[in-house]
Amino acid sequence: MATPLVAQASTLECLARIASKYPALPGAYIVVSQIVPNRVGVQLHGFQAVEAWREALGVPFEQVVLSRFSPDRVVLEFSTTVRQLGLEAVDFEVYGIEDVAAPEAGAS
Repeated sequence: MATPLVAQASTLECLARIASKYPALPGAYIVVSQIVPNRVGVQLHGFQAVEAWREALGVPFEQVVLSRFSPDRVVLEFSTTVRQLGLEAVDFEVYGIEDVAAPEAGAS
């Protein structure tokens, strides 16, 4: 039997509160799964959007990780747990990917 939508209610309300408090926050591709209803995946376009979400969620910059996704793409990401009054805690996984110049052969 599938998880009912009500299991995702706290997560959806958390997102609605964030949208209300930060109306200029960049839009995102957001995934809320029935498998883990209190986890949100936030995919953003570019590092400026990741930075805006980092600030809105109150995540210290030391928790942000930059890594190479592929030879010509890098990813900036962080994870955090958001606790809001009257709601279950919600785990956020936020990331953005940017294209970069591929390293030249033999470069170190």
